[in-house]
Amino acid sequence: MRIFVLTLLLMCTLGLAAQTEEWEFYSVPSTKGPMVDTPNYIYYSSNPGLGRINRVTQQVELFYTFNSGLPIPALSCLYFDNTGLLWIGGGNTLASFDGISSWQTYDLSSAPAEIVSINAIHKDSGGMLWLGCSNGLFKTDFNTWTHFDETNTPLPNMNVWRIEIDHLDRVWIGNAPYNGDLAYYDGNSWTLMGSNFDEMYFILEDLQHNIWVGSFNLRKYDGTGWTTIPQPPVSSWAWNWFTCADVDANNRLYVGTLVGEIFILDNGVVSQYLDDNPECIGSVQSLVVDAWGYPYYASNKVYFNYQEVPGTYIIDNTNSATGFCRDSQNYLWVAHGRYGLSMFDGTLWHSFGIDYESHLDRLMVDLAMDAENTLWALQTDGVIMIDNGVWSYFQPPDFGTFRDYTCLEIDIRNNVWIGSNNGLICRNNESWQCLTTQNSELPDNQITDMVLDAYNRLWIASYQTIALYDRGTWQVYNDTNAPFTGLGFTDLLCDYQNKIWARTSTYLYCWDNGIWTAHQLPFEAEGFGCLDLGLDSLGRIWVSLGYNGVGILDGTDWQVWTSHNSYLQGSAAYSIFSEPDGRIWLFEFGGLQTCSIEWVEDNDPQLVPVAEIALRCYPNPARENANISIRTKFSDLVSVQVFNLRGQLVKDLGSRTVSAFQEQIVLWDAKDNEDRKVAASVYLVRIKSTKVETMQRIVILH
Repeated sequence: MRIFVLTLLLMCTLGLAAQTEEWEFYSVPSTKGPMVDTPNYIYYSSNPGLGRINRVTQQVELFYTFNSGLPIPALSCLYFDNTGLLWIGGGNTLASFDGISSWQTYDLSSAPAEIVSINAIHKDSGGMLWLGCSNGLFKTDFNTWTHFDETNTPLPNMNVWRIEIDHLDRVWIGNAPYNGDLAYYDGNSWTLMGSNFDEMYFILEDLQHNIWVGSFNLRKYDGTGWTTIPQPPVSSWAWNWFTCADVDANNRLYVGTLVGEIFILDNGVVSQYLDDNPECIGSVQSLVVDAWGYPYYASNKVYFNYQEVPGTYIIDNTNSATGFCRDSQNYLWVAHGRYGLSMFDGTLWHSFGIDYESHLDRLMVDLAMDAENTLWALQTDGVIMIDNGVWSYFQPPDFGTFRDYTCLEIDIRNNVWIGSNNGLICRNNESWQCLTTQNSELPDNQITDMVLDAYNRLWIASYQTIALYDRGTWQVYNDTNAPFTGLGFTDLLCDYQNKIWARTSTYLYCWDNGIWTAHQLPFEAEGFGCLDLGLDSLGRIWVSLGYNGVGILDGTDWQVWTSHNSYLQGSAAYSIFSEPDGRIWLFEFGGLQTCSIEWVEDNDPQLVPVAEIALRCYPNPARENANISIRTKFSDLVSVQVFNLRGQLVKDLGSRTVSAFQEQIVLWDAKDNEDRKVAASVYLVRIKSTKVETMQRIVILH
């Protein structure tokens, strides 16, 4: 299901032409946040974004910051009031949605103190809104504000996590995530109702006006005293850490637990709702009971009355992406670190795990397509091959060392290159060899990444060096002949102009015709091991900055995108991949996000594209017709030619004048100058202007 598209016109002034951005998001099962019941829908925090389920049809809609008025992707609390407004809180942002088309984000700058982390929302009978925040409790109608904190309450900690307003309009709050206090405010004074509640997950008033509190124990306040509900005849591990609750029309209490159980309390009798149904795996994070008495509940998926609700996520595999590749049918394959493969056919995502192929129980590290249209899926100790739907597994020779593979490339001569922590392995005409520091000029056996340039030369990254291997000739770059000031190379990329980009956690380096330049990252990449690079259609380099977001370099200046200043749904991009047409894929918390960027004309001379000339060929691979997209910084005469791998001219597509900033597409019908179909192979498209030239490989399939 693809429902997440929005095109936004942005005018950028950091050395770029004006551009349009098209975003999509494909979610994976992720821990769901709070859930609320409304007359027509069940709303829930989908992490990221906001989901809603039609109570009649069970149809799911997903709202993100790029396809709706939702202001933030990470939501911590939801509340539905008696006027029909859904209130949404997260971070220091408060918004509302009328369920139709009206979204509103509220200005909180007039609050008497900065609002930090909205954790809970409620409304009293007078229409005043109450916000539980990490720095206190706020009461407002947006004209007047009252702030409760440690200075005007008897509570030692006003990190407010839970709010409930009872039938007497008393405001009950639970503070601090651990060992917190429970208190209520009656409009005049505060009353402390208990301390050391462990982690307080919910406060709920039932239809008989009992107050229920879920923490390690389940407790009930009946107006006179507290009762801890004793453990029924169930396993001790099941009866603790009560995370969420709701009551039905008969005042039966449904309670979810951290270990994935749901209990029903009916006039003191306890039964297990999920006793014979193992579908809910993991903790029950949220729960509501609809008007007909059926529960909706969520862990990393959403369920309704024992059945999973379809459409709350798109991709089954939750593990970070380690490799991307298009096959001969133009399907996108994604390798997951732990474990398995996903495939996108343009409409639906398909998942492949150990139930499909037993060898998918191993770590996946990279993907590549060979000249026979066979997909190679590299694991740490072997290769899965998919040839026209037939799956097979093999292990290359180990050459007396541990395999420990790290990366994969297949060149235009169909040579297979496998990098490892023990050297470089190559297959040439079914013959395997291993290059190491002992038998070659390979500078380091611990290879972290590889890339092929436009001339089929292999670039190899290791911890301290970048090596260029060209048919037996080596060129090694290190801190003695290049401006390398940061060690730990993790990723390589070849751009449209055949420049080589290499990154560490602190620097991005560029090789251009034998000269290296260094660009310090705007933030050090930290938080995890996937430190990737991508290339968009404007020629900009995308760099994962770990928990600091994504850095985008236009050749001179950096932009830093996070979920706060862009349409990224998560500030941490675990992996980045770019396609030949410039589409960017990012694996973030909660799913895969894509961004496609296009130029639009603008007369401002300060808004210029990054590259002197930008070339893209798509689809790539192509079966019959291939689009050759050309953009230039200046108006110029441009020739377009196609060569085979022996350097022989195959097709002269002529010359034309290309206007500055204007995309011009040249169609190649995969025929040569004699109007004959070319053989299925790899070809080189060369674009040459009066100033520069560039080349790109294209694969033709039949």
